[in-house]
Amino acid sequence: MTLLVILLIRFFVVRKKSLSDILLSEALKNENDGYFNEAIINYNQALIEIKKNRVNNNGLKIKIIDKIKTLHTVTEYKNNFNFLRYHEKDI
Repeated sequence: MTLLVILLIRFFVVRKKSLSDILLSEALKNENDGYFNEAIINYNQALIEIKKNRVNNNGLKIKIIDKIKTLHTVTEYKNNFNFLRYHEKDI
């Protein structure tokens, strides 16, 4: 009985997140806050950690790669929009 209680306490309290989980949550937070460049960096680091740990979760890898592509598109669009707005003032 005490062994069961100890195992439950260990499972719920001492449970550690892996580095890739921490990086993914940080990337999602940065993405939601509008810090797209930081999110791209965190997603890339998480992808490296997943590959390093040899996690065979191809679905997660594909989702991260798609997120990175989307964030690159958003930042490129945002930079082009700001460039055009800046040069419209000159005209």
